[in-house]
Amino acid sequence: MFKEVIYLPGSQEIEIASFIKEYQNNSSEFSFFTSGSTGTPKKLIFSKDQLDVSAKKSITYFQLDESHTFYLCLDINTVAAKMLIVRAYLCGASLICGPVKKEINLPKEVKIDFISLVPIQLKFLIEKNIESLRKSKILIGGASISTELINQIVSLDLNCFQSFGMTETLSHVALRKISFPALPYQALSNIRFSISDTCLIIHYPELQDTPIVTNDEILLIDEQHFHWKGRRDFVVNSGGVKLHPADIEDRIYENSGLKTLLFGISDNELGEKLVMLVLTNNSINLQKSDFPFLLPFEIPKQYQCVASFFYLPNEKTDRIKTQLAIKENEWRTLL
Repeated sequence: MFKEVIYLPGSQEIEIASFIKEYQNNSSEFSFFTSGSTGTPKKLIFSKDQLDVSAKKSITYFQLDESHTFYLCLDINTVAAKMLIVRAYLCGASLICGPVKKEINLPKEVKIDFISLVPIQLKFLIEKNIESLRKSKILIGGASISTELINQIVSLDLNCFQSFGMTETLSHVALRKISFPALPYQALSNIRFSISDTCLIIHYPELQDTPIVTNDEILLIDEQHFHWKGRRDFVVNSGGVKLHPADIEDRIYENSGLKTLLFGISDNELGEKLVMLVLTNNSINLQKSDFPFLLPFEIPKQYQCVASFFYLPNEKTDRIKTQLAIKENEWRTLL
């Protein structure tokens, strides 16, 4: 039971109250939809006991209790928002519900102990009002975290944790404190990892009997720790070399400031060749020599300048929709 629930103006009061009522009434099942980042969103059904199992693991990891105040500013239709509510309920903690927007303004008069954010929300807070979260435990998920944002988190010594999980696992199964150099992801209690053909397999018997096979390529350290490399769905096999677009995009942004989206297209010689969309309102000329920080085979063969990307509701880039919108006759070659 909550200590109290406070709804700020503009919050999703009706929707949040409806979910809380459903949860308190011991509903037999809860529906969630996957994000759709790799295809059509899928509907998944979980029991209340499964929600509780996931929430209790997070409570233990973050050492949360009834003395803490939780802040909710995520879309109630996401698994992340609903699981934050369940954690607060099981702790007997206070829950403050604020508006869902990128430019969030936190109440200055309240000490927030635990908050879940997407990267763009944290970026805004760092620029405008990070003092209110100096002592908070901040859970970051929903989208990749740029190198620039990681550097800001580390320099400000914020207590931020990056989550690894999916709708199929009811929120995170592993966490890592954001630091430099990057730490591996660490499994939550009674969860272990294995690998099959470079892809992660999650063993989570309290949630489901069979292992969860993912398309996430990892470097497995042991049953409790791994480094994430990228999604197999997006891996580009160029002449037998496997390239991970997300990793290369991060390094391009870190070294050049260019925001890009990389993917593979058919090529007679290589099978697939790596190409790049550059987010810019201007037409810019790029050469291979502009990317000395990449290995030769990591440098995209062609590029296009585009004014915008498409995004999913959780702020992840909609890679599929963005790729479908490109103009085939506007590719430019990096010389």
